[in-house]
Amino acid sequence: MKCIIPSAKAFYKLLNFIAQFETNVKITCQKAGMSVFCMSACHSVFIDLKIDPSYYTKYQCEEEEEIGINLAVFLAALKNGGQKDELALSTSQDHVDMDIISESEVTKYTIKMMTIDNERMEIPIIEEDVTIDIAPSYLKKWKSKVIDFTKASVKITPKDLELHLESSDDVSNGKVRVVQNMPSDNISYDHFGAPQSVTVGNKMLSKAFNVGDVSDTVQIGWKNEMPIRFGAKITEYSLLNLYIAPMICDEMDED
Repeated sequence: MKCIIPSAKAFYKLLNFIAQFETNVKITCQKAGMSVFCMSACHSVFIDLKIDPSYYTKYQCEEEEEIGINLAVFLAALKNGGQKDELALSTSQDHVDMDIISESEVTKYTIKMMTIDNERMEIPIIEEDVTIDIAPSYLKKWKSKVIDFTKASVKITPKDLELHLESSDDVSNGKVRVVQNMPSDNISYDHFGAPQSVTVGNKMLSKAFNVGDVSDTVQIGWKNEMPIRFGAKITEYSLLNLYIAPMICDEMDED
């Protein structure tokens, strides 16, 4: 596999989001592009990433191959790339060559591949009971007002003309409730059926809200009694989806 990515920093943000949930990942390279599917140890978090060839300046992959990488090592090198720096990746039998290309210099890294054994899985298409189109600015605001205030789980309740976020901390008796009018600027329902409330652990929701670092085009959606989805549209056909199981007990927030 050989490819050139137009922005090293953008690719760093994408992988850094995934690294919040899983350190060792397997990237599958095919003619149709790259994909990553991974899950947390307790199977309560799933990540599904598909990157179309349109994401790259150049992309070449004649045969399917799997690249096992430790994201901590990969990101330690990739963090040195800027927004305007190109990133060139190529694979050999047991390592990945990474070139960060700026106007005045090229920095070359060689990273050894890992052997990662996991089954290839796919998330089936799910007809969600509610889908919300939302700008990342709302996620940052809610993180400050709700998640950081109680440091407790958050209940999200969609209503016809409102979206409620509620959280309470039994230790400090702190409570907060945000009532967002729907629709408003840069937030609206893409689909609204008969959605029920969903509760997400504080730590998981805090990480999930960082999806706004990956893209300005973000969705939140779920089918009742199934995982909540946090989606980012990277290009027209390149998508990142994070699925988190609804919270049943406090231990689920530790995954």
